Amino acid sequence: MRPQSGSRLRAPFASLRRPIPRRRFLRGAAVAMALPLLESMAAPFARAAHGPEPRRMFCICNNLGVLPGPFFPEDEGAGYTPTPYLKLLDEHRADFTVLSGVSHPFVDGGHPSDVSFLTAAPHPASSSFRNSISLDQVVAERIGTLTRFPSLTLAVNGGRSLSWTRAGVAIPPEGRASEVFRQLFLQGTPAEVERQIREIDTGRSILDVVAEQARDLRRDLGARDRARLDQYESGVRDLEHRLQESRGWADRSKPKVDIPPPIDPASPAQYMARVQVMYDLARLAFETDSTRAITLMLNSVGTPVVQIDGATITDSYHNLSHHGMAD
Repeated sequence: MRPQSGSRLRAPFASLRRPIPRRRFLRGAAVAMALPLLESMAAPFARAAHGPEPRRMFCICNNLGVLPGPFFPEDEGAGYTPTPYLKLLDEHRADFTVLSGVSHPFVDGGHPSDVSFLTAAPHPASSSFRNSISLDQVVAERIGTLTRFPSLTLAVNGGRSLSWTRAGVAIPPEGRASEVFRQLFLQGTPAEVERQIREIDTGRSILDVVAEQARDLRRDLGARDRARLDQYESGVRDLEHRLQESRGWADRSKPKVDIPPPIDPASPAQYMARVQVMYDLARLAFETDSTRAITLMLNSVGTPVVQIDGATITDSYHNLSHHGMAD
């Protein structure tokens, strides 16, 4: 939901209204918290056949960062001297920009700050922290209906999500490459497709019930709460619109790719292999225009001793990075 301006009470007050049972209210609120506020979008499949090249966004967070010396150039401008990391990309230097010295004001708290990577919501370690919508979901609200998946939220070795709805609810990341591949490219049987359509229709019927409960609450609410309820009902209507568009994609054939499904690396220590397979999936998702917004959390904090062929490593990624011995 969009935050209601001026919603904080200026002083204590007493109400003579009959209180609404808390259990009854939570039946609506629990769903309201989970709903993003989706804006009206162009009808699916409305892209021009020969329109401009789609613009895409891939946001990657390594929650332990990189050593600045081997990454950031010492000189400025397009003619910078490439660092060891950037030498690997030197043939593409005209296609990217390196930014240094940027930060989110008021985002503090050490490792928990990764939840604000795409939101800039302040003080993520605070007990009263509440996140806001992430950049990828802003993109998904506007162009997400042009592709089968409005966005993809991925992770390596678990960790917190980078993607958050407008209501400040985390979108759980998918860490199994095989499952991502299945969703992107494996066509279900007719029975599975029909079941998916039924599930979408069931979701719409649940929204109908919740919306009806919300309308029943209206007569017991004051003006300020009625305004909030209007926002909630708007979110329900927009989600119904999104579900209708999802129904349109359910029975459309998925793109075919000439590669076998990936095998998930078994151990978290196979960090590099897990990262590589997620990069490959992101590339395929963009090439097939299955989505145009992807986030990937590289959870270095939760990674044990990394296995690299030809190298002997005896300490965890986390410890090595803190002591400045990893590049």
